[in-house]
Amino acid sequence: MKKENIKYNTAGENIAAGQTNSIFVHNALMNSYGHRKNILGNYKYIGVGVVFGGKYKTYYTENFFG
Repeated sequence: MKKENIKYNTAGENIAAGQTNSIFVHNALMNSYGHRKNILGNYKYIGVGVVFGGKYKTYYTENFFG
């Protein structure tokens, strides 16, 4: 976010790898206390990314900020 010059007061991030689709990722993140806390946190904005390749084949990120 700093590289893209995004201004924020608070921020959080979730990273997942290896799941076969975004539904499984979301289910796994919601069943993890820390990741769920980010998803349900008091953030105003979210950025989501998916990258294919590497050891785990698929990587997912969620960046929260406000």
